[in-house]
Amino acid sequence: MEIDKEDLLLSNGVNVDDSLHLLSFKSFNHYRNYLGQSHTDKSQLLKKVQETGFKSLFNNPEKLQAESNNTIRPSNIHSTVEWYKNVDIQVFTQLLNEDGIVVIGNYFFKVNKEGTQVLVARLSDKNDAKAMAALLNGETLKGKVYSFSSEYDVTYLVEEAGLTDNPFAQNSILCWGRSGAASTVEEPAVYFLDETWPGSTISFVANEQNGLPTSNSRVSVKFEYVKLGVFFQLALKGKYDREDGGIGVNGDNIFGGSSPWGTGEGRWRIDFTEKHQGKCRKQNEEFNSGSIQPPLNDENKTRRVFWESDNGLHKYQLQATLHLYMKAGWLGRETEARHYTDQSLFFYIGNPRMVASTEIHPNATNVFKISSNY
Repeated sequence: MEIDKEDLLLSNGVNVDDSLHLLSFKSFNHYRNYLGQSHTDKSQLLKKVQETGFKSLFNNPEKLQAESNNTIRPSNIHSTVEWYKNVDIQVFTQLLNEDGIVVIGNYFFKVNKEGTQVLVARLSDKNDAKAMAALLNGETLKGKVYSFSSEYDVTYLVEEAGLTDNPFAQNSILCWGRSGAASTVEEPAVYFLDETWPGSTISFVANEQNGLPTSNSRVSVKFEYVKLGVFFQLALKGKYDREDGGIGVNGDNIFGGSSPWGTGEGRWRIDFTEKHQGKCRKQNEEFNSGSIQPPLNDENKTRRVFWESDNGLHKYQLQATLHLYMKAGWLGRETEARHYTDQSLFFYIGNPRMVASTEIHPNATNVFKISSNY
């Protein structure tokens, strides 16, 4: 029996305001409860929200581009795409309206278009035209609209200290004022001879931009710690890619990893160990270990989210070992550029088998491990 839409929204403390085109959580606890739910429960709630006609930033990102404030430094949250186009944080961006705003308790929270600042205004100022204009434009307004770095746990700051122009009062909040984990991102990869591609050979070119058969397949591993001040996530991702011979608009080789290329893309896995320690009210250290494998679909991606909250991490450590079926691989780092090299820079084994990245990569100890504060 399908759950009634109104009952589900009410039980989660969620309301969709048609006049403001906003989604709101009744309290901070309701918002934190949402982030702590299973993926299935989150998806169910988001489905009901969409049925109300709510338009989210995740599905409609164009409006955010119109913000007038272009003075803030570029974001380092994601290396290749805008933060709101990152499908890995869709459970958060589907809560934001097209202007990047969500209501939690008695406050508006807006992530600016670069993902570097969180702007906050009081819900009681919703009829103040100047305050709302500043909020929509990603600008501050003295006494009305405040801006904080997305590195900080802004929800805790506002909940515990309210909004104030006194920086000493703000910095006295231990849980967000102290130094926390960093947004470190590493993208190690292993290039290898794909045994499922007939005629594939190792040549003196690690990537062949003209599409000739070479060792131009790769599996890349990415560690990501997203910090948005209202939402934080720590994840591990893997993706199988093969150069298709095309050249992108910037002159880069085009890589793709869809299953029609061959049948061997599923023959890999990532073994991981992870530990993290939350800040503020989540101080217990947690450990995880195990393996993740790619789904047999057209994307050949796999991912594991270890932690998701509105409260930033204090410490974390992630280490991953990639295993893939191969007989030859290139010892270089991930790149889409053409590389002239010699056979001494290739890793060879006699017969195809599952090979660990630590066996292939000369700097595997450093490349396949990231940590902050450990």
